[in-house]
Amino acid sequence: MFEHLQKDLSSVFFELHEDSPSHGGDPFILVPAMSLLPVCDILKDMQRYDFQCLSNLTAVDFQDHLRLIYHLFSYTHHHSLTLTTSLLPPHYEIDSVSRLWPIANWFEREVFDMFGIQFRGHPSLKRLLLPQHWTGYPLRKDYERMAR
Repeated sequence: MFEHLQKDLSSVFFELHEDSPSHGGDPFILVPAMSLLPVCDILKDMQRYDFQCLSNLTAVDFQDHLRLIYHLFSYTHHHSLTLTTSLLPPHYEIDSVSRLWPIANWFEREVFDMFGIQFRGHPSLKRLLLPQHWTGYPLRKDYERMAR
């Protein structure tokens, strides 16, 4: 799969890393935020990859940037791939992948709710777990809990 990824994604800057124990043995790609949607289009639509399933989407706060982590799976080929991209402050914004994988609607709402990342093109980006009037994003390192 690696040689095909390098060829098919050569027009998009990315870093490809092979199996890594720290990533559960799955290959992973570091993708610039502006290239995420085109890369996802290729990975879902090209028959040799056929990643029909976005099995998980989460984020991690590294204080100087937020990292998004997308876990993809192909039922046809029985392979998986992890995509990661970083967002720098103060613009925590990226294109939504919900038009490719409808389940992303819920994953993106959760990430928005907990980290404050805006997903451009999301059909209904609103809080999922917290009340709509809630202030702040609880999983960010700069979040200060209200005193009880």
